[in-house]
Amino acid sequence: MKNELIIIVEDDLQVVKDLQGILEKEGFRVICNIPNYDSALLAIEKYNPDLVLVDVHLSEDLEGIKLGRYLHRTGKIPFIYVSCSSDRITFEKVKNTRPYGFLMKPVRKVDLLANTILTLNNFKHKKIDPLRIEKKTINDAPFRIRNVIDYINENIYEKIEVTELAELSKWKVHHFIRIFSNVMGTTPYKYILERKMELAKTLIEKTDQPIQEISFDLNFLNYSNFYLAFRKIYNISPEAYRKNKNIENFAFNNEIKHKSSDYF
Repeated sequence: MKNELIIIVEDDLQVVKDLQGILEKEGFRVICNIPNYDSALLAIEKYNPDLVLVDVHLSEDLEGIKLGRYLHRTGKIPFIYVSCSSDRITFEKVKNTRPYGFLMKPVRKVDLLANTILTLNNFKHKKIDPLRIEKKTINDAPFRIRNVIDYINENIYEKIEVTELAELSKWKVHHFIRIFSNVMGTTPYKYILERKMELAKTLIEKTDQPIQEISFDLNFLNYSNFYLAFRKIYNISPEAYRKNKNIENFAFNNEIKHKSSDYF
């Protein structure tokens, strides 16, 4: 059963109603009383959605693209544009924000669901997309360090040895560790661990996968090591984190039902 949260940023109430109806019938949670850029920022910060559907124009000319630039810059939430225009100028501005999809109005059910499901699936399994990482440390890093980062992100489920990263960089191990630490502000060991813990936290929060299975998938030697690493970074056990999120989601679902009924 789907339970991902989708925010619709759209000022046309009929379009909102159509999109909401399709998505909720498929089991998605929807927040939709968001007609402009400012209210969208507030909603995104408050609810941390899994996906944003955003009208290109909104109440002002191309205001939706402004929101797209923000979402692309932060890189934490995927987004899909919805538009009634497909002229070259609009497409040129849209493509630079790297959306995950583009839907033309009137939006067909099959197109909406296909774009939504594929976007959520792809974003969930991307771990970290190097093209969407906007950290200055990576943008300014030497080419060989960027290659190492890409390799870590693409193999995050595997056991990654610093020796193989050094070999990839074509530096000796100690030299590689020193340069990596200077560029990234942390050691290769800590960077890999933090990336694995970020992914683990997402899986614990967003899926029903057993926590012990998550630890094995991320190639921890045993569950005890995983447990200690998670608790050290987030100051909470994996089990307590999932329990707290389940309670929050239950309360949130009730809040969404009240908000949706008030809106229409």
